[in-house]
Amino acid sequence: MPNPKPSDSSLWKRVRQDRWWLLAVVLTGLFSLAAVGCIVWAVTAYAGSARPRPDMLMNMPEEAVRVSVARLTAAELPAGAWDMHGQFAMYGSGVLHVRFTTTERDLYNYLKASPALPDALVPSERAVTTELGPPVGWWRPDDLLSISGCECDWPAGADNVACRVVAGRRGDKMIVYMQFTIDRGR
Repeated sequence: MPNPKPSDSSLWKRVRQDRWWLLAVVLTGLFSLAAVGCIVWAVTAYAGSARPRPDMLMNMPEEAVRVSVARLTAAELPAGAWDMHGQFAMYGSGVLHVRFTTTERDLYNYLKASPALPDALVPSERAVTTELGPPVGWWRPDDLLSISGCECDWPAGADNVACRVVAGRRGDKMIVYMQFTIDRGR
C-alpha cells in the first residue's frame, strides 16, 4: 500500500504561498535574539565597570606586607604569623589589603602593641567583606565564622589612615583580614 500523502497544515501552505511572511518571521526572531544579546552585553559591561579599576595594582611579598603594616600601625605583625598575603591598589587613595593567620594570643599581643589599633576587637563586628576587597582567591572574609572586628582611623603625618579589621577562628588559629585606606595629605 502506498504511503498516504501527509496533510498540509495551514502554516506550511502559507509558507509556500507567501515567502515574504516567512522572511518576516525569521527576521523578527533574529531581531529578538539581537535585542536580548544587547541587553546581556549592556548588563555585563555595567557589572564589570561597577568595580572601580585601580590606577596601580601590586601584589606584595610577605616581607613587604610586614613592613607596610608595621609602618601603618606602629607595631610589628606577630613573628609567628603565616599564610600572609597582601595587595596594594591606588585609586587616588591607597588601599592595602592584608590577610594572615596567627594564634589568638599573638593577635591579642599585636593589638595591644599597636597605638593605632584598639586593644580588642568587637564580637560579631564584620568590618570587612569579600565584596570590599580585591578579586583574588585569598580574600574571603565572608567565609569566616565566629568573627570579631573593628573600624578605626588615625592621622599619620600629613596623611590619614582608615583601617578595617575582621578576624575569625578556624580551629585553634585566627585568620585576620585588614583593609587600610591611606588618604594622602588630607
